[in-house]
Amino acid sequence: MLCESALGFLPDDQGELIKGKLKNSSIVHEICQPFNEDDEEACKKRARTYIMGLFGTLLFSDSNTLDVSLNYLQNIEDLSREGRKSWGGAVVAYLYRCLSKASVAGRKGIDGPVALLQIWAWERMSNIAPIVSYEKDHEYKYREILAEKYILLKFYIHIYIYLYIYLTLHI
Repeated sequence: MLCESALGFLPDDQGELIKGKLKNSSIVHEICQPFNEDDEEACKKRARTYIMGLFGTLLFSDSNTLDVSLNYLQNIEDLSREGRKSWGGAVVAYLYRCLSKASVAGRKGIDGPVALLQIWAWERMSNIAPIVSYEKDHEYKYREILAEKYILLKFYIHIYIYLYIYLTLHI
């Protein structure tokens, strides 16, 4: 099976793998499991699992089903070639497609990498960006709480990017 050969695991519950899509919860569960770091093939499979998690949660997310398509596996099969692909362009194209779908009359939600759109907006329009304050007083300040979430989200995005680059260059 494709999932087992490329990622090194099959979900315990077969309901986690339906119609060529894998639930993000299965990926998170697998990432939390120990693996043999000395085995090069196990490291490659773990790297693919991390990348699939990144695809399913941040870059190509689908809020309706909370899963990731196994079709992405064919694009990350050979990790040594990943640096040559334009993943940034693919994410932006997916974001534009999601924004286009969201603009249709009667649509009530938006999918896609909206966290990236929000960070982009906050960095370019400072009047809507949360105020970063390191003073610790007990007054409730909504914009400052948003700023803490913004900094944390930006940190996680940088960790994902560095992890992806590291895994691409070292495997």
